[in-house]
Amino acid sequence: MEHEGKPSEADTISARHKKSKKKLLFGSIAIAVVLLAVGGFLIWRNMQPKSLMPKDIKSQLTTFQPYFYYDEVPAGYKLADTQLDKEFGVVLFSLTKLGRPAVSISEQPLSSNLDPNQLLKGGESVRGAELPATINSVEGRYVGIMVDTERKTMILLNTTSEAEKQDLQDLLKGLKPVK
Repeated sequence: MEHEGKPSEADTISARHKKSKKKLLFGSIAIAVVLLAVGGFLIWRNMQPKSLMPKDIKSQLTTFQPYFYYDEVPAGYKLADTQLDKEFGVVLFSLTKLGRPAVSISEQPLSSNLDPNQLLKGGESVRGAELPATINSVEGRYVGIMVDTERKTMILLNTTSEAEKQDLQDLLKGLKPVK
């Protein structure tokens, strides 16, 4: 016999069943949202350009902000070698291209004794580079200079006399901060 005002056993089971359906629906939606967010993040992260700088070298650089190439080296050059001179805290790397002279690049902390404006003075400015950069002609060969005064970094590109100025411009424009 049912008591007045009290729900029947069938009504109670039906109400519990409705609540569990709602919980299941909201739980499924929450899981789908989380999976979409994680998937979106992973896709975004994989679409970010990857620095070509070896991680073991990057992890040892604490005195200046390194700059390097992402995904590929511009102007058809290939990364031939990268090394860190721990004694002086200098990153050295060389680039090669079939039929062209190699380009040697060094990155190092900007010494407080050097005036960045003097380093860049007299050279041809490179438009489109991440930082102030110039190309100078030194003893018949081109030398590229890029300076980050805020993060205290100096980058030098050295070539032989057969190098093309446009290659140096493209190489300077391609250097980006390593994250």
